[in-house]
Amino acid sequence: MTVLVGMKISIREARAGDLPAIKEMDRDVVLFVAGLDSAKDLAEVSKRHEEIFERWFSISEQKVFIAFDEAKPEAILGFVWLINNSEQFTGIPYCFVMDLGAREGHRRQGIGKALMGRAMEYTKSTGCDRLKLMVNARNKNAIRFYRQLGFELEDLYMKKKV
Repeated sequence: MTVLVGMKISIREARAGDLPAIKEMDRDVVLFVAGLDSAKDLAEVSKRHEEIFERWFSISEQKVFIAFDEAKPEAILGFVWLINNSEQFTGIPYCFVMDLGAREGHRRQGIGKALMGRAMEYTKSTGCDRLKLMVNARNKNAIRFYRQLGFELEDLYMKKKV
């Protein structure tokens, strides 16, 4: 349990009944990062996100943890979604953070930090010594957050629109 801004926050493994709230928060994170301008783009990305989310969430080698206020255990405040993976060329195992999100109105209150702490504990418990993630280069707040947690730049992904 973590005490934050007058709340007692606990973290537990997600259950099937948590999926709609997790999906909603995940969609909001995706739309924020995408920086969409038009309603048409928003609708199209929302539809694709639903399909991608369902496909990724069916992977068995994953773990999702949620944060909730002990006074209102039914209200999910945030989540971290992890997938067990291995390096492409060496086979060295690691855990990958697919997504981290906090509900609007509960951001910048330590929920993300608490969830990432649980993600690190889980990673160690699997025998892995690496936790990786990808962050949008424009998301300066997220980059700063992850650096404060000790993450370092490892790879550089590039793209070109064709």
